[in-house]
Amino acid sequence: MSKHTPGPWGLDGVHEVVDATSAGVVQLWHWNKSNNERDANARLIAAAPEMYEALRELLAEWDAENDRTMEEDSAFQPDSAAIEAIRAVLAKIDAEG
Repeated sequence: MSKHTPGPWGLDGVHEVVDATSAGVVQLWHWNKSNNERDANARLIAAAPEMYEALRELLAEWDAENDRTMEEDSAFQPDSAAIEAIRAVLAKIDAEG
């Protein structure tokens, strides 16, 4: 499991992502970026904890459904590039560094 600051995160002004207690998580300074791009980046970063949890839940449901299907049909082999991409992203987030 990731050791990130727990969500939800939000925006405090334009340059700071904050946690649920309004404590700063990260400050954003974009040199040579438009205001629209900077704001979009801030929203993406602020949504990260919710995306992380949503991906974990999706993967757990996928695995549970495939376990049931494999019990019923031993020839069933789930293969999804999207699911493998989710596993890879979560592994990067959860990696000890």
